Amino acid sequence: MIRILGLIGSPRKGKNTDQLVQAVLTGAEDAGAKVTKIYLNDLKIKPCQACQKHPYPKYCIYNDGMNKLYKLFEQVDGIVLGTPAYYETISSQAKLMIDRCNCLSLIKRDRQGKPKFIRRINKPKLGVFVWVSDCSRDIKPALASIRFWCQDINLNMVKTIKMFHSDRKDNNKQELIKQAYQSGIALVKKIRTDQNTN
Repeated sequence: MIRILGLIGSPRKGKNTDQLVQAVLTGAEDAGAKVTKIYLNDLKIKPCQACQKHPYPKYCIYNDGMNKLYKLFEQVDGIVLGTPAYYETISSQAKLMIDRCNCLSLIKRDRQGKPKFIRRINKPKLGVFVWVSDCSRDIKPALASIRFWCQDINLNMVKTIKMFHSDRKDNNKQELIKQAYQSGIALVKKIRTDQNTN
């Protein structure tokens, strides 16, 4: 069975970010996937200390809320990441989780000293990114914030859902929820097609 993980980077349960991610997950579930939703704010995650240690086969020296996420990153077929726009990027909850994923790639150097990144998560995944903004308009800083994270966890974001004017009534939310639901269905279909092809 296809497994989809939803990560909520907003501290506000039941609000715009949560609703849009849930719509994607509902579409995925209706398409036959098993879904799991995690509120990052509920996890106890320590900040990365740049310790430069690689406690193989573990990923990190800390035993905290990231252990659950590391395991899920190895298992799931798709990820839906939702975050509000903080200073045009992502929330502190999402950034904290992402920073703790730099241990998912090992750095090896060749004879000339050039670094080579070796990914530790081998299972490829497809994903949907949900970005909710009140006044920010430029999503590029947010996409830059998640780019290397996607590489480290072997994730290809195939869809981005953007909500602008989230603090206003004319934010087009109902249409976006429909779009998010269809994106969940499309995500599962794409994963299934890729799995049948490989």
